[in-house]
Amino acid sequence: MNPGLSDNPDWLAGQAVTTVISPDHKTLLALTSGYNRIYNTNGQLSPGYPPDSNEYVFVYDISTHTPLKKQVLQVPNTYNGIVFDPSGVAFYVAGGPSDNVHIFALGASGTWAEAAGSPLLLGHKTGGAGLGVLPCAAGVAISNDGQTLVVANYYN
Repeated sequence: MNPGLSDNPDWLAGQAVTTVISPDHKTLLALTSGYNRIYNTNGQLSPGYPPDSNEYVFVYDISTHTPLKKQVLQVPNTYNGIVFDPSGVAFYVAGGPSDNVHIFALGASGTWAEAAGSPLLLGHKTGGAGLGVLPCAAGVAISNDGQTLVVANYYN
């Protein structure tokens, strides 16, 4: 999956771990997770590419028989959690080891952008019986009325 990075146009993101379809069945979101980091030959994060070392949400228009990639959104960390708001004008992405949830909203122009106040910090404490295990926002779900967001914490 090519995120279309202007400074690294041949970079292909991997590990598409989950998808979700909008309530109107016209938009497909594909979420990558975990390993889209750019390293140098010494095995360190490449100093020239940290902005590209992200995860991605690929947005496809599926209103016709041929899916059309409309947009690619970058998220610093993710896990497997992504869910549409029942209204279809927002979606939520679990921030994985960043212990947060990113909120994306559909703008008047028809493009998605991270909403004001996002990400939501969850504030979990380090756990694992004193082992220093970090919390991880793993999965997300939302109530049918869109009023309650539930986040699964993977580590503790």
